[in-house]
This record gives sequence, C-alpha cells and structure tokens, in this order.
Amino acid sequence: MKSLLKKLHKDEQGADLLEYILILALIALPVVALVLFFKSEITTWFMNLFNDYKDSGSDGVE
Repeated sequence: MKSLLKKLHKDEQGADLLEYILILALIALPVVALVLFFKSEITTWFMNLFNDYKDSGSDGVE
C-alpha cells in the first residue's frame, strides 16, 4: 500500500496538460465575462467603426 502511494505521488504524467488547461481557463473565463458584460458597448463600437468605414467611401475599387 505504501509503495502504491509513493508510485502515485511520483507519477506526474498529464500534470503539465492540466496546468495549461487551468491557466487557459483563468484567462478565458474573465475575457468571456467581460465580453458578455460589455456586449452592447462592443456591438455599438463595431457598428460605428463599420459605418465610418462605409461612409468614408472606401470600397476598395479604383
């Protein structure tokens, strides 16, 4: 039993992947929360950006 516990303690296979997943989750979750919280402001900003581009007459054809 003691040797099994020592073997399990030393086995770190997959630990790196788990750490990367946790780091990714710690970064992605706040970003998703901010996007959802500021959804209307982001939508308005993009709409204004595209409307300004459209109104400037830049259609790419010369």
